[in-house]
Amino acid sequence: MEYIVIYSFFSLLFLLAVAFKFLLQTRTKHKHLPPSPPSLPILGHLHLIKKPLHREFVPLLRWIDHGGLEKSLTRLAKRTDSFWQALIDEKRSKEEQKGNTIIDHLLSLQKSQPEYYTDQIIKGLIMLKSMFSELTFNIIMRMVAGKRYYGYGEDVKVDDEEARQFREIMREVFKYGGASNPGEFVPLLRWIDHGGLEKSLTRLAKRTDSFWQALIDEKRSKEEQKGNTIIDHLLSLQKSQPEYYTDQIIKGLIMVLILAGTDTSSATLEWAMANLLNHPDVLKKVKVELDNQIGEDKLIDESDISKLSYLQSTILETLRLYPTAPLLLPHMSS
Repeated sequence: MEYIVIYSFFSLLFLLAVAFKFLLQTRTKHKHLPPSPPSLPILGHLHLIKKPLHREFVPLLRWIDHGGLEKSLTRLAKRTDSFWQALIDEKRSKEEQKGNTIIDHLLSLQKSQPEYYTDQIIKGLIMLKSMFSELTFNIIMRMVAGKRYYGYGEDVKVDDEEARQFREIMREVFKYGGASNPGEFVPLLRWIDHGGLEKSLTRLAKRTDSFWQALIDEKRSKEEQKGNTIIDHLLSLQKSQPEYYTDQIIKGLIMVLILAGTDTSSATLEWAMANLLNHPDVLKKVKVELDNQIGEDKLIDESDISKLSYLQSTILETLRLYPTAPLLLPHMSS
């Protein structure tokens, strides 16, 4: 008898909660959300979950003749007369003039990273996955703030508080960036924050915002030193156009550069290396091209890329076979 009373009590409590939620939604103004498939009560869109489309259609794509697409992509990849390529080539050809532009500085920053990682490779075995990730993070952050947060050297320490905080934030950003929120599929779970995802994301957003704000304030306080990083240039634009380049906008631009330029680049490098190791004949051709065009005692420079047609083709083929983002997300998870 006691079990029946307890069961009836909780059932009534649940029905009252559902009714209260329904009345609250009907009274509040509806959001202008994009159209979606019909959902089921309580379950939401849980019944629509299935394998990603790029995995669903892989067996079909293996039998499709996409030679025309390959030719189109090849022609597109050979278009080197775009505005940005022409601008960078012009600056590279006039490097001796040392013009005070951001492109000059960013090109020079790229040269500081390969030497360090070449020394690490010579010393012994390395983990390519972590090395590629550290390399891309260091390149982006050198351009953004003129700092490195990974590896060893005079300008970075593993036990440095700022570097440790940056590594923790980036680890959590990519961890929660790929996490699924059950509340998006089962609306009932939004009330209880199943797994504490909402609270974790809120804390992470505050930590990330305060970290970028500290970097911006540091650059602003050292204005007399005339730095040449992306933050320095954005702060100079903030003086002339304060309504367009607020601190919030600058922090958003920094996050876009990191999220779009680090994990995708390191994953592509990892796939390229895996493909080369699995195809020794291709690896041999790449090595022969490097020895003939660059030499055995010299590292590749930015200006050498145009000479390495086979290496470029290897990268393009890697992007075709293993794109890091096969399908763009139509909407961001709320």
